[in-house]
Amino acid sequence: IGTTACGSSGYDSAPSEENSSVIYDNGDGLYEESYDDSSAVTEESATSVTDNRKLIKTVDLYAETYEFQNLVATVENKVASLGGYMESASIHTRYNDLQYGYFVIRIPVDKLDQFVEEVSGISNITDRDISQEDVTLTYVDLESHKAALEAEETSLLALLENAASIEDIIALQSRLTEVRYQLESMESRLRTMDNLIDYATINLNVDEVETYT
Repeated sequence: IGTTACGSSGYDSAPSEENSSVIYDNGDGLYEESYDDSSAVTEESATSVTDNRKLIKTVDLYAETYEFQNLVATVENKVASLGGYMESASIHTRYNDLQYGYFVIRIPVDKLDQFVEEVSGISNITDRDISQEDVTLTYVDLESHKAALEAEETSLLALLENAASIEDIIALQSRLTEVRYQLESMESRLRTMDNLIDYATINLNVDEVETYT
């Protein structure tokens, strides 16, 4: 994520994906000092990565039941009691009045095994797929870029207080707007990842049948 200032004072407006720069005031005017943040994941952060992995867990469950409405009501109660929530639900009825549905459920990751076990006890599980995605390096990289942007924001605010010319003020304000936009985007991505990491996703398919498979 580039951090090069832009404006009528001659700053380059094209951000670099690998190199960043901080603007300084040496008394004779503004100047930029570039640095390479492409290796944002340092040895220290790499060590912490192995100790605190960020995993996104997903479970696909295919369940059969003789009593669709009762099963759904029980599942909803289980979700609430475990501190989870129902993200979406889709329920349909076949020509023979038997129902089927698809539910996306979010459960605290430490309660995932308990939830799967309880659903298995009240239905006939015909298929179960469990997967997890390791997003540790991506998460650490986002945090590193966020820290770099926060440092630049602080520098820009300090320079803005002492800016003398209109050109410098416009350039600094323009870059400050870009930095804050990138920070908001970075924070939004981190919040989304935190939610996916803290709450496992269960894709539950429920099929009402007359005879278990």
